[in-house]
Amino acid sequence: MTRSLILAFSLLLGLTTIAAAAPVLRSHVIVSGPIVTIGDFYEDAGEFAQTAIFRAPDHGKTGEVPARLIARQAQDAGFWEAATNGLEVVTVHRASVEMTGAMISKLVKGKMADRLLGDDNDIELRWNTPLPAGIHGDAGVANPISLTHLNWAQSNGQFRATFSVVRDGRAQTFALDGQANIMVEVTTLARRVKRGDIISSNDLRIERVPAQRMARRAALDATQAVGQAARRSLRAGTILTENDITAPLLVKRGENIMVTYAIPGMQLTTIGRANADGAMGDIIEIKNMRSNKVVLGTVTGSGRAHVSNLGQSVASLNEARP
Repeated sequence: MTRSLILAFSLLLGLTTIAAAAPVLRSHVIVSGPIVTIGDFYEDAGEFAQTAIFRAPDHGKTGEVPARLIARQAQDAGFWEAATNGLEVVTVHRASVEMTGAMISKLVKGKMADRLLGDDNDIELRWNTPLPAGIHGDAGVANPISLTHLNWAQSNGQFRATFSVVRDGRAQTFALDGQANIMVEVTTLARRVKRGDIISSNDLRIERVPAQRMARRAALDATQAVGQAARRSLRAGTILTENDITAPLLVKRGENIMVTYAIPGMQLTTIGRANADGAMGDIIEIKNMRSNKVVLGTVTGSGRAHVSNLGQSVASLNEARP
């Protein structure tokens, strides 16, 4: 290779290297601070990378800047290589952390759950005023939005939460008021039932209610309520307790029932009349229809009772004979 060819090749290689290192204007820029630098707009801005030439849009906003204006501002700052690279406009977005209602609630419920050593899903919040909208904090900082103080009276649920939002490097605070309820699951009636109705699983539903409503009340679960009878008429939505239910009546006062008398080696079944209502296992008075004498019997099923007292059984059998 001749000397002249080597020089030409070297010159061509140098020009290629210079061209490859030429700064390139980005079409889309994302910043987290209040200013936009030459380095944000151009790749390979070198010593001019930190030079500010524009203010950034508001938090969370996007704006457009003419490419020609960007190039001129960069050149005025001494970055002579700045060009438009064929672009008309460049979009600039200001990254931020938005303080949404869900975030506010999560911070408050999380703090309350920590105090209770429980689950934040068991806490229900109700705000006294609408939650603020459009609040943004600086992106890129450790805690742009934080809950700094919580004053919570668990006796009535009232609370005040104070928040801090970092904007443009400065912390701003504001407070919100509301009420927090610790929720518990209870068994309630899905429909109205009348006195004496037998409760089935279809009559029940599980609801979440504030724990304050259950103070000094022990709610039944579904397994305890199914198959029991309503002690009185109950409306839909009633939270069931032991005072609301009773064992179902298997014998009703005034009706004829099958009475079994048992004595050693002998058993006799006859008809008697119940003098009282009775559930399974209840001891009620039963009138002997032949002698009109009254004996005590134990309810054993629907329309059935058992008399096992030896003296009563013998006397009743004698009275039953013609």
